[in-house]
Amino acid sequence: MKLSEMNRRLISYAIGFLFCSSTAVLTIVLFSGHSHRSAVPLAFIAVAVLASMLWGTAGALTGLLAAAVLFSTFLFSPIGTPKVAEDVARTNIGWMFLLGVPLSYLFAKRPRIRH
Repeated sequence: MKLSEMNRRLISYAIGFLFCSSTAVLTIVLFSGHSHRSAVPLAFIAVAVLASMLWGTAGALTGLLAAAVLFSTFLFSPIGTPKVAEDVARTNIGWMFLLGVPLSYLFAKRPRIRH
């Protein structure tokens, strides 16, 4: 693998990670006072799949991890700690991973084969 190709791949993964992370922050700001905020991780699966389709699996998976940490720390009570007091919210974070990981692989951007 050439160095320039490896750099392009790393940049692509970083963009996917930044997309997921910034979308998670925006989602926290928008839904922090909403009564149905425990469903946010389930909706975030679509963001991870989109990131996987556009920038590859690694960016989507690291973005899922960052989103889980951000959601558990800043969206769900107790705020400021990674603990989640609500059973439904904790379960939905688990479902976000359980469904997000295989869907990210399933819809991943395929590398181009050059002859």
